[in-house]
Amino acid sequence: MAPTKSDAINDEGSASLFLLSTLSSSSSSQGGRKRQREGTEKHRPLQDVVACLSGFPHERKDEFHQLIESLGGRYTRELNLDKNTHLITEISHGAKYELAAANPQTIHIVTPSWLHTAAKTEQRPFEADHSISSQTAKSISSLLQLPSKQQARSALVPRLDYALRLSHENQVQRRSLFQPHHFYLVGFEGGNYNNDNLKLQLSKLIRRANGTIYWELNEDVTALVLCDGCDPTLYKAAQIVSQHHANLPSAVSPLWIVESYESNKLQSTRLYPPVQSLLPEPPDKTLPKKSIKAIVSSSTASNSNVFRGCLFSFLKTKIENDDTDSSRCKVLDFDVQEQAAFVKAHGGQLLSSKLVEALKGDAQTRQDAATAKQRKCYVVCWGGGNPRVSTSPLVSQLQRDNLCDVLLVTPFWLQTCVTVRKRVPPERVPMILMPQTWSMKFVNSKSERIDEKLGHQKRLEVSLTGFQGTEKAAIIHVIAAIGGFYHDHMSSTNTHLICKEKASGIKLEKAVEWGLHVVSVQWLYHILEHGYGGAENDPHGCEKKFLVVDAAAKTYTF
Repeated sequence: MAPTKSDAINDEGSASLFLLSTLSSSSSSQGGRKRQREGTEKHRPLQDVVACLSGFPHERKDEFHQLIESLGGRYTRELNLDKNTHLITEISHGAKYELAAANPQTIHIVTPSWLHTAAKTEQRPFEADHSISSQTAKSISSLLQLPSKQQARSALVPRLDYALRLSHENQVQRRSLFQPHHFYLVGFEGGNYNNDNLKLQLSKLIRRANGTIYWELNEDVTALVLCDGCDPTLYKAAQIVSQHHANLPSAVSPLWIVESYESNKLQSTRLYPPVQSLLPEPPDKTLPKKSIKAIVSSSTASNSNVFRGCLFSFLKTKIENDDTDSSRCKVLDFDVQEQAAFVKAHGGQLLSSKLVEALKGDAQTRQDAATAKQRKCYVVCWGGGNPRVSTSPLVSQLQRDNLCDVLLVTPFWLQTCVTVRKRVPPERVPMILMPQTWSMKFVNSKSERIDEKLGHQKRLEVSLTGFQGTEKAAIIHVIAAIGGFYHDHMSSTNTHLICKEKASGIKLEKAVEWGLHVVSVQWLYHILEHGYGGAENDPHGCEKKFLVVDAAAKTYTF
């Protein structure tokens, strides 16, 4: 199990006491000072180490500098590839981190636990045991392996206590940490003392860093904090909200709050998913219809007028997966009940025989046919093939009697309209918002190998540049639906940058520097139709056909 912050403080304190006692004893005899120094030098574990720190407040840096020197090492203020051997940090971003990560043969990236272990054992620890990735994995796996909800929640209590007892100066430094975030806490109810206590402490920590907590779900929420081990029904409901809510809020474990506060840096939400494996799934793994409707409706209560006055029908054609490579060519499917609940939550009406009869009566009383046609009926289609609205008797009747305009759209059109808070013409982004003759495909429904040159499993991590408004919102929804992950702030962990024609700027420059796939939006449309391998089903991907910038030659192909 990874050492906690409180463990680190205790280890640091004991190490400091040990060093003070060593220094005291070494100075007790003037004549034996040289012999004592020679003896301690033999046991200095870091005598060949030149370390640099990143991401710590000044008081912690001073403490670490003293500890490094006392263990025989040296330190520098700036990272220098010719001098430094180690970078000590708790964050996986920043200029120093990027430089060190690009030179793994020269510089080891470790956490402070590496220092504390060296002080405790008087030996140089293995760097691999104290890397950022291993420490994060241990922190998360320690919760995932807990046998009960009670233990999962109680494991956070000492961390919260420590965070709440930080000095006033440290609290001031974290005052604006959560300021941009609006939180909704899920699964802490039930009248249980431990739940209430955990919720109270989390609320204090969030407010102390200027975060906003809502007790009812609304359109401003940006993060869903799920109690570890909460009911699987709540977990699934939260996932639905994350996909359909206008802000696409992340669902996270309370551990994300604690880790971010302790490090005074917002951690990646992808590394702290809600712990849902502590309880077995119920026999019926489908979320009750009532729960779906209730949570989707409540998540968008104040944004419920987007589809007001519009009629909706759903047309799902037969979906057939490609048997030649089901892992790459699984067809995108959408749940009709979820789509209907989403439409109703935003003011839309579902087409019914009663509504058709009402429209008929309304048309007979109006002499101006153009006025009657102002009402629109959107037929939400997916599955591939030519959508045949004639298969729907109600839609056919609307067309036959000229009762209203009938428009064909996709589920992505629904999501995009809610995101931009207005109904947009589907022809604005036709490849996404209008039905196509081909079925849309998953790229990687799980963590699939995206790039062979990376040598390990990697997900589709995408950023955009040059896109705005409706087009950007539509693309983001597609990325999420096909199994990818969108990042507004690009980093070297990205795999792709989708670039609009004639775009320029820092994202493009960094993508070339980091060797990312810089592709046009046509690449996204292509894999949406054919899967990641493209029309030729290339296991290495089809990026070469859609490169905007050749990263190797650093030449533009606009």
